Amino acid sequence: MNCVGKAGAWAALVFVLSGSCWASAQPSAPAPAPPANSTSQGDNEGDSVVVSELTVNAPLLGPALWKVARGDSEVFILGGATPLPHTQTWDAGRLDRALAQSSVLLVPPSGRIPALQAAGFALRALAVRQPLGQSLEPSLPPALRDRFVAERTSLGLGPKAYAGWKPAAAGFLLLGDFRRKAGFSNEKPASAVVHMADARHVRVKRIVDYHLGALFTSLARLTKDQQYACLTDELDAIDFERAHAREAAQAWAHGDLAGVRAGASGPILDRCAALLSSYGSVLERGTADFTAAIEDSLKRPGKAVAVIDLRYLLRANGVLDRLKADGATITVPKE
Repeated sequence: MNCVGKAGAWAALVFVLSGSCWASAQPSAPAPAPPANSTSQGDNEGDSVVVSELTVNAPLLGPALWKVARGDSEVFILGGATPLPHTQTWDAGRLDRALAQSSVLLVPPSGRIPALQAAGFALRALAVRQPLGQSLEPSLPPALRDRFVAERTSLGLGPKAYAGWKPAAAGFLLLGDFRRKAGFSNEKPASAVVHMADARHVRVKRIVDYHLGALFTSLARLTKDQQYACLTDELDAIDFERAHAREAAQAWAHGDLAGVRAGASGPILDRCAALLSSYGSVLERGTADFTAAIEDSLKRPGKAVAVIDLRYLLRANGVLDRLKADGATITVPKE
């Protein structure tokens, strides 16, 4: 596996890592203060004040959807979840009606990266490659090696597949390969919503850049024991997704936020992410980018639709909390 060929996988790493938190992680950079009516309990639990105020009951109305309004502007935000099965279906009625009234769809960047940008990622990825002449699997402790080899073998891959990567990086690539073989996508639901927008001739605008450089640096700085700990967490996440990801996807399709949270592998990946010095800043950067894109849309009259991962919406001082703190009105559309 060459670095350029894995650029899409490294792009997905940003959302695996920076979006992995559901409750525990807090941004390391200064952020806007939460709304004045926030409670200490909600802050301590790391939950969005807005989400706790709004009950999302949508067993027949599809995934969780919020309407953010200011003046003559409205943005409908669909909460995404990762991963979702390629075959996942849901009631898209509310979302389609929102698109029918909208002039633009805001979505995260695609996993497909231009060759020139991929080449830059390849250079940065050299930091998480094995030293010259060394290979991954012989360097692993026996029990961890056996577990890694068993998972790699179950995917039909040989020992050369991840040989050149350090343990933590190999684990993230293994997680991506597991998802692909299991029929999961890192790009849904955004890719499906883009098709809906294209059918209605709604302009699609990509928001948020990939912030990989700092993550590569953090991964490279992990000690040997931390590398092993991350690989263990990644294998745990694979086991958890194998058991719970489809159930979580069904919960997402019915607006069941508690069910999505219960079936998410994010808390497992948080253990590794917490070891990365750049984790908080990347999480903060993504939250700020999503918020800025919505704020920009609210400056102009009319309607728009955005797809933002639930993990950026549900966290304390996340996108929804920041929008409300800046004066936007947030509701749950019923139709």
